[in-house]
Amino acid sequence: MLIFTTNANSLIKCADWVLDLGSDGGKNGGTLVVEGTPETVAACTESYTGQFLAALLPSATKSLRD
Repeated sequence: MLIFTTNANSLIKCADWVLDLGSDGGKNGGTLVVEGTPETVAACTESYTGQFLAALLPSATKSLRD
């Protein structure tokens, strides 16, 4: 198991499982917004990370949101 933090969506899209914490930084951060595969995160409209992943995973996102 490997756990790391990153904002590099090119790495996040390749992960097996993602924990997206947010929704902002500082006192407004630290809340679990969504967890799951990159496709699950991309389908979560409340996730800032998901919004960027959606552009990198368009076919998976379309099928999860429909």
